[in-house]
Amino acid sequence: MWKHANVLPVPKESILNSLNQLRPISLTDIIMRLFERSVFKTEIAHVTRHAIDSDQFAYKEGHNSIMALIKCQHTWLRWLEGDAKYVRVLSFDFRKAFDSVPHDILCEKLKKLPINPYVTNWLIRFLEDRKQRVVVDGIETEYLNINQGVPQGTVLGPVLFSIMVNDIKTVNPINQLVKFADDMTLEVPGNENGDTSQAEVNSIQTWSENNRMSLNMEKTYEMIVRRNIPTLLPDPFPFIKRRTWLKILGITLQDLPSKWNLHFDEMLKKASARIKEGQTPGGELILGGSDPEHYTGDFTYVPVTKKGYWQFKMDSLNIVDGDGHFCAGGCQAVADTGMSRIAGPTQEIKELNAKIGATPAISGAYIIDCSKIDSLPSVSINVGGKNFTLTGAQYVIKTILGQTECLSGFMGLDVPPPWGPYWILGDVFIGPYYTEFDMANDRVGFAKAT
Repeated sequence: MWKHANVLPVPKESILNSLNQLRPISLTDIIMRLFERSVFKTEIAHVTRHAIDSDQFAYKEGHNSIMALIKCQHTWLRWLEGDAKYVRVLSFDFRKAFDSVPHDILCEKLKKLPINPYVTNWLIRFLEDRKQRVVVDGIETEYLNINQGVPQGTVLGPVLFSIMVNDIKTVNPINQLVKFADDMTLEVPGNENGDTSQAEVNSIQTWSENNRMSLNMEKTYEMIVRRNIPTLLPDPFPFIKRRTWLKILGITLQDLPSKWNLHFDEMLKKASARIKEGQTPGGELILGGSDPEHYTGDFTYVPVTKKGYWQFKMDSLNIVDGDGHFCAGGCQAVADTGMSRIAGPTQEIKELNAKIGATPAISGAYIIDCSKIDSLPSVSINVGGKNFTLTGAQYVIKTILGQTECLSGFMGLDVPPPWGPYWILGDVFIGPYYTEFDMANDRVGFAKAT
């Protein structure tokens, strides 16, 4: 019973055209998931915190896709500002990565970690003799035995996958790998003398063969990042397709770092498609003004303190009628429609979530008891001398994946200097408060949404 799972096909994209757009998520027994979380927190977390290298940004507290993207962009620009004439960026894809992990190889890697041997044996047993079936609209298939892979949708599955790919390293320490679960990006600077990308590609291919995890070369691509000047590009790899853009962690990045038109075009196409399908649009974009039908009262404006990312001063963040006080003395913040939650320095977010009764999960998220939403304290964010209050119902995010889970709308994100630290006010804040980005006057305005 504890090793049986129902596989739920979850769409990777909002518009489905083929079965390849579905991701299999294993729904295991809730009691087993609670036990997994307990084992992880007490026996494994302190080990993986140090054992899993800093090039992995998934399933780690204080790390997320935004930090991975920042690291990519920062490294490319730093190299191009130095001696590099170009940067080779290769995006690798493993074929059915989570489902193809060989248990014998993973178990040997587990044994090398300083985990209690009894816990290691339990983890090995956790992988053995698993069964799963597909459930769609109440229709169930027969259970099948699973002899490889780590189950998605479990607490320990992502951690085990991170351990599996942790020993993928660069040959040359100058080069960089950025991992986010099974998404892996290799970055290699080059100049008139060439680059070392061939050795790096050979190393990854060798790892793939030795660990019996196949690379999907049909979904492996290369992009050459360069300055906006004529540049002699290196010869392409004969078996890797070259593009002028790459989609990395949901963001379309182009070969010229200052270009974002492809990403904006894709966002507009998705919004248009959703509206045509009759889905409820998530918001409204007005160019050159504001729509008074969607807000009430006057705007509170604050000046932009740093151009390029709508950065401004946030005066404070407090728990209403409580002892939680954050952003003491004022701090920098940005309004970001691309962020679903409110992000802030990891330590402050940890304390804030503890104050509202949220418990940490392994992905860096925090879980809240859904039955306590109505009794949660309100949180007040002061901007421009005005308090903008969020109720528990407004800062809790409900997810439905076989069963309803409630997540805190506050997440940890340490943005390094010179850009940070700063807070990010995402959809959790922008939803209840109409936001105006006033480029002409270099200011951001907020008003209560209707």
